Amino acid sequence: MEVLDYLEVLKNRYRRYFNIYEKEHELLSDEFDLMATCNIRGEKYMFSKSIKVYTVEENEHCFVKVYGNIVTDEQIQEFADSIKKTIEAIVKPHPDHLKTILTGVVIAEQGCTDYVKKFATNYRYQRSFMFCLKGWCEVRLVLVDLSQNTVSHHAKNEKLKMLYNIPQLSIAQ
Repeated sequence: MEVLDYLEVLKNRYRRYFNIYEKEHELLSDEFDLMATCNIRGEKYMFSKSIKVYTVEENEHCFVKVYGNIVTDEQIQEFADSIKKTIEAIVKPHPDHLKTILTGVVIAEQGCTDYVKKFATNYRYQRSFMFCLKGWCEVRLVLVDLSQNTVSHHAKNEKLKMLYNIPQLSIAQ
């Protein structure tokens, strides 16, 4: 599958729940090919809307970067570090903040090394704010290898498989 086709598939999958930013956004001097954000706020009331029991906010940000060459060990490490650095710029902890998920998606057009696949499969980072009283942040990493038609991610994030799977092309006979 071609990169532009896969990016279109991702946009269509994101479109229902996310705000999509297709232009190259600069966030802490890193350029991403696609960025999607989703903000959910839930409130529980008692008797009327003036009496709030609690409020929670959940946010998810997806950063997609396309590599036209073979993804190296240094590139994947730099990408993961840049996603971790965005926590300071994006996450604003407050008492109603429950969690923020930052998903870094690496699209490898020409493939990657074995270390990169292993790194993506084992990568997991969490950070709490004020002992979780102001929520927490989780960084996930997804590797989409278009040359091998594989998707690699941490085993805990099994739901990502449906979102980032590579559609198989049907051949009409």
